[in-house]
Amino acid sequence: MTLKQYLEKRRWYEVAAFVAMTTLFGLVNATSKILERVREGMSADWIPALVSELTGTLAVLPLIPLLVWFIERLNLSWSNVRWRILWHVPAAISFSLAHVALFVAMRKIFWTLAGGSYQFGPLLLGLLYEMRKGLLVYLCMVLLIVSYRFILERLQGEAGFIDAQSDPSPAFRHQFLVSMLDRSYLVKSEQIDWVQSAGNYVLLHCADRSYPMRMTLSGMVSQLDPALFLRIHRTAIVNLSRVSALKESGELQLELTNGTLVPVSKTYLPALKQQLSGQAATIHP
Repeated sequence: MTLKQYLEKRRWYEVAAFVAMTTLFGLVNATSKILERVREGMSADWIPALVSELTGTLAVLPLIPLLVWFIERLNLSWSNVRWRILWHVPAAISFSLAHVALFVAMRKIFWTLAGGSYQFGPLLLGLLYEMRKGLLVYLCMVLLIVSYRFILERLQGEAGFIDAQSDPSPAFRHQFLVSMLDRSYLVKSEQIDWVQSAGNYVLLHCADRSYPMRMTLSGMVSQLDPALFLRIHRTAIVNLSRVSALKESGELQLELTNGTLVPVSKTYLPALKQQLSGQAATIHP
C-alpha cells in the first residue's frame, strides 16, 4: 500500500485501528482477570469479566473524535507548550468523568437486559479509582495521537511559503517549500491541482502527493493568483488549468485532468462558469 492509497481511506483505517486496539486491550484485561480468578480457585465468571473490561475500553471510542478536535484546536507546539499544556488538566478530568459515565451506562444497560443489576460501589472511592485509570488512558491517547500526526506529517511533508524569505509582502504566492523528513522540495503554485480544507490545515494536492500546510482555506484564497485559482466550495480551491469538465447532473462536481472529482457549491457556480468560459476546458452539462 502506498502513502497516497492510505491517505485516500485514512479515516477508515484510523477508525478500524482504534476499534481493534481498544477491543484487544479489553480482551487482554478480561482474560487476565479470568485467569487470576481460576488460579485462586474461584469460578471463571468469564461473561461479567468480558463485559466489564470491554465496556471499559470501548467507552473510550466515542471520546476519541472530541479528543482529536481538542488537540487540533489547542495547536500545541514547543513555542507555546508552557502555557497551553495546562489546558490538558481540565481536559483530562473531563475525559475521565465522561469515560466513567459512559462505561457505567453501558454496564447498567447490559446487566438490565441480562435480568440483573449493576452496582458501581462506593461512589467517591469508585470514582477516584476509575478516574485514576481514565487519566492514564487520556495521557496515552494524547501521546498516541500526537505521535501519529507527527509521523504522518513527516511522511507527507509540510508546506510553507518560500516567497516570504525574499519578499515579505508579495502580491501572490507562487512557490512553496515542502519539508519532508530530512529533505526540502520546491513546489510551484501551478503544480497544485487543488487545495482542500482539513481542519486547521489545508492540503495542497499535487499529482499523486498531498502536502499539509497550517492555514485556513480563506487565508489561502487571498494568497493565490485569482487568474489561476478559484474557490468553488467551502472546502476546496481549484487550479482552473487542471479542470477537465463540469458535471452538473446529480451532485455538482469538477473533474480534473487526473480524474479527481472535486465538489462544487451552488454559491460559487456562477463565478466558476464565468471563469471557465474563458478557458479551453471542455464543459459537459
